[in-house]
Amino acid sequence: MKKEIRRLEFIIEGTDKCVDKGRLVIIKIAKNHITFSYFSPCFSELKAFSTLIRESHLNKLKNRA
Repeated sequence: MKKEIRRLEFIIEGTDKCVDKGRLVIIKIAKNHITFSYFSPCFSELKAFSTLIRESHLNKLKNRA
């Protein structure tokens, strides 16, 4: 089930405020869930991550509660 997308970020505006060439990794971990991870370009350190839930699925979960 896991599908992975890896991309390199290129900043074209606001380069004075953002770090260029960070790595993005998006992984589909289930039908309604993906993870998003951002790694710094210099040391490949994990800088940010999140698990995202499809909005329609989230509404179903809220209605069950």
